[in-house]
Amino acid sequence: MNVFLDTMIYLHCLPIEQIDFCNFLGASTVQICVSEITIFELDKHKDSHRSEKIRERARNSLKFLENCILRSHPVRNGVSVAYVRIPTKAEMHGTGLDSERNDDVLIASIVEFSKSNSSTPTLLITHDTGPRLKCHTLGIETTEIPAKYRLPPELDERDLEIQRLKRENASLQNTKPVLKVLFNPGLATKTEFEVYPPIGLDEKSLEKEIQWIRGKHRLSRDELNSNSNASESETHFDFMKIQPMDFISVEASERYNAQLELYLIKHGEFKRQSAELENLLRRSFVFDVVISNEEGSLPANDVDVILHFPPNLTIVQKVDLDAKPIRPTLPKLPKTVYENIFSSPSLELPSPNDLFVNRAYFDADTVSSFEIRETRKGFQVSDHFDSIKHGTTAALPSLALTFDLYDNSNSFSCEYELTAANLRNKLRGQLHFIVQKVDRP
Repeated sequence: MNVFLDTMIYLHCLPIEQIDFCNFLGASTVQICVSEITIFELDKHKDSHRSEKIRERARNSLKFLENCILRSHPVRNGVSVAYVRIPTKAEMHGTGLDSERNDDVLIASIVEFSKSNSSTPTLLITHDTGPRLKCHTLGIETTEIPAKYRLPPELDERDLEIQRLKRENASLQNTKPVLKVLFNPGLATKTEFEVYPPIGLDEKSLEKEIQWIRGKHRLSRDELNSNSNASESETHFDFMKIQPMDFISVEASERYNAQLELYLIKHGEFKRQSAELENLLRRSFVFDVVISNEEGSLPANDVDVILHFPPNLTIVQKVDLDAKPIRPTLPKLPKTVYENIFSSPSLELPSPNDLFVNRAYFDADTVSSFEIRETRKGFQVSDHFDSIKHGTTAALPSLALTFDLYDNSNSFSCEYELTAANLRNKLRGQLHFIVQKVDRP
């Protein structure tokens, strides 16, 4: 099969040595016929085309064709090259083709070549409509190069300028903060935690414990009564025997026993409050939230964040959850008569820590915009940041959530809102809390 290639095939497709002509044309052998007018056009494009890529392709094509024609080198297996002269004006006369038009000259070359090679099919490969229509009127077969062999189109200066402006616009749009509300650590929008069923306080065991403390530490009223009714000689005799109760006055002993009873009440309250705190912690979870600008390319200014939590739970700062009941202390045993007589009052000096003022209370930098408040729809957490640099995160104070009941501890989502002075739109999103209920106590 004889094949003529439009000049554009050399400039806008893969090099001809990379095109499998035999395969896509369905021929055992193919001879590429290179018209003199094609050489002329390639020579012009190698010097004057505005695109360096096109100029380079024209130069490479000319060099390759010259080597194949002069040295009879094949293009590839089954594909050879032949040089075809330009027909004269006389030869073109009567064909309806214009000798001043390069496309017409190429078609005229095909017509003249076909006259002496009529035994072998001849066709033109072109992507242009005009040459295909003219070939159709002259009975010349045409086809196109398959898309896989075509190169991306070369853009003109106007198209290149449009692309450049689009890139600049996209770059300016991308030069902005990219804010997200995430859990830390992990910088994710989902966190998982466990809650445990409540445990009860054994009131009987607590009462036994209180009775045991009372029995161990209470001063005996019987002994006090016997001492208070004794005669002076009996009292002097008991004093000489140095029995402990004889050295503590009745009034001091009664004050001590009253203080002990108050301690026992506080001890019972402490135990109950500790059990309540334990159950509260069993349905609580501590978590940290950050505002991320790690993907941004500009700092975010005047950032405000609001987190909306659903009902059936309470939100506090972690430091508030850390507060524990105060364990009461046993009253001190009253002093003996001897100790009251011979002991001198001691001068209590202030602790060094009491001599210094905690400046943190007066430091203006400690003023925080962080706020937790309860609304009709649940708790709302808000905070403000003057600036969050790009590539960094800013943390809210550590938070703790507590479900009101173990049975109400279910997975939920927390909606948030983010605004920044240099972001046009308000950002909205969700944080997801996945709750795992543990059955064991």
